Amino acid sequence: MSSWEPWLTFDGIGAAKDVEQSVLIVHSKSGAVPHGAQSFYDQLNSEKQIIWLNAYNQQQLYHEAEAVNSAIAQVVDYLKK
Repeated sequence: MSSWEPWLTFDGIGAAKDVEQSVLIVHSKSGAVPHGAQSFYDQLNSEKQIIWLNAYNQQQLYHEAEAVNSAIAQVVDYLKK
């Protein structure tokens, strides 16, 4: 049976210490839970990079072409390294 409890009690930030892969985080200070993204990033022990696209809010990063293209460009540049 599924419910909200597993989702609401999952500690995604604490899981950062177990990540071994290289990580890129693209986020916005006006997005949802920016302090959570920063906390996750801070706890990573792997190669990491965080990019703040503060010109956009969370909804813009989902569906507005300029914001999405900006985020995708950051990911493409990261993957080319």
